[in-house]
Amino acid sequence: KAEISGDGSASIEDRVAGMSVKSMPSSSPPPNFVDYIAGGCELNVVVGIDFTGSNGDPRKAGTLHHLDSNSLNDYEKAIKSILGVLSKYDSDKKFPVYGFGAKYDGVVRHCFQCGTQEEVEGVGGVLDAYRSVFKSGLVMSSPTDITEVIQTAAARAQNSLEAAKKKGRQTYTILLLVTDGAVSDISA
Repeated sequence: KAEISGDGSASIEDRVAGMSVKSMPSSSPPPNFVDYIAGGCELNVVVGIDFTGSNGDPRKAGTLHHLDSNSLNDYEKAIKSILGVLSKYDSDKKFPVYGFGAKYDGVVRHCFQCGTQEEVEGVGGVLDAYRSVFKSGLVMSSPTDITEVIQTAAARAQNSLEAAKKKGRQTYTILLLVTDGAVSDISA
């Protein structure tokens, strides 16, 4: 048994045994992202996409949401690039995809599911869910209110964490918000 007292001296048991114990400063850095993932922490990614009018008319070339069968638009490029990296660490590679800022039936929605599934498979599934919104009758609107998307992602994160804790595990959730930056509720 080796103990160090508050004044740095070894315990009586150690002195009797002829041992000398010194307190060494910790030289190991604090754990980083990779350490947590390697240690079994499960990563979950939630995607939130801005469908507000400040992005421009998606039917017009050069706007952020313009869909072109020959190339990716700015939103698709961002999703593919960022999620391409994050998906390598996501435990199940299934992603909930939410949109915000679109008007359906005259009502502005600040958080709605993109696509038909609660979670989609892989980066391709996220891109398909994103594209499906443009076929759903949305009208791009305003304001760019991200509060509901943040609250929805936070609730998912809390549920995931509670479920993981019951199994003696850890989980970490990342919200990827893809927006043009003209956020109305910046204090959210």
